[in-house]
Amino acid sequence: MKAWLRLSGSLAILLAALYLLDWGAVRGAVQKISGPGLVWAFGITMLHFLVLGWRWNLIVQQAVPRPVLDHLGHYFLASFLNSFTPANLGGDLYRVLLLRTYAPDGKTVIIAVLRERYLGLLSYLLAAVFLLALVYLGKPAAVAGITPLLAYTGFAAAVGVIVLLAAPPLLRRLAGDLEDSRWPLVARGVKMLCEACRIGSVARGALLLLYSLAGVALWVLAVKLVANDMELPLGWPAIGSTVVLTELLRMLPVTIQGIGLREATFAYLLGLLGSSPESGFVVGAVSYVILTCALLACGVLGWILLQIKSHQNE
Repeated sequence: MKAWLRLSGSLAILLAALYLLDWGAVRGAVQKISGPGLVWAFGITMLHFLVLGWRWNLIVQQAVPRPVLDHLGHYFLASFLNSFTPANLGGDLYRVLLLRTYAPDGKTVIIAVLRERYLGLLSYLLAAVFLLALVYLGKPAAVAGITPLLAYTGFAAAVGVIVLLAAPPLLRRLAGDLEDSRWPLVARGVKMLCEACRIGSVARGALLLLYSLAGVALWVLAVKLVANDMELPLGWPAIGSTVVLTELLRMLPVTIQGIGLREATFAYLLGLLGSSPESGFVVGAVSYVILTCALLACGVLGWILLQIKSHQNE
């Protein structure tokens, strides 16, 4: 039932956007796209997955010491599975079920996956605060009409960052309160969340966050290449803030993989920031088609890496 509701949400948003857009302008925007531009954007998107795959390897090695090719191969396969499942849960479940057989305690694998999610959310919120501030400070006259939107969104992102950074002690206290109540299982789950939010020493935490932010930056770069190919007069802050806000909205379980919501968000935000809604819609649609192709390529790459690892063991 939930899947049908999400599908209905995707279709409703997509159809509404298509109804409101000027099809002549959409066609003109599509005609500006070039083959080399798409290839470059695809290559940067694959590099984005490689960086995040290496981050996963650093996270999971403590829980499951395995060869790097194993962890990278399984990460790419999990990324491929995420393209078919809501909220990217398919890839998470795949990694948990597979790696728990190698871990002394299956709980440690779940914590590693939760830690990856924590770092991903924290990095996107940090990027949102930074990029929205740049948009606001860079061209105040151009964005005067959307100053409240920038301020409220930036404030919400900043609050999110503070909550995530303060999560470990807050969750530890909550777990202690629940342990003395009639909710021992809930207390155990809260303890795991608390452990996931603790990313180690300052140096290790900074390194993992650096890889997370690099992943965000590469995805922004891929979308910027698509926008440049279409000759949109938009700078990095405008494109970057649109990308990170769209990714944050995609986490809401109201559509299938964010289909419809992501394209409509691009049309709306880029329209406010100096582009036409039609060009914004095409940038979003093309960028996520490239992302889907990259996810399919991740499945192939993951299989190849695991085959190489298998032959090395023979």
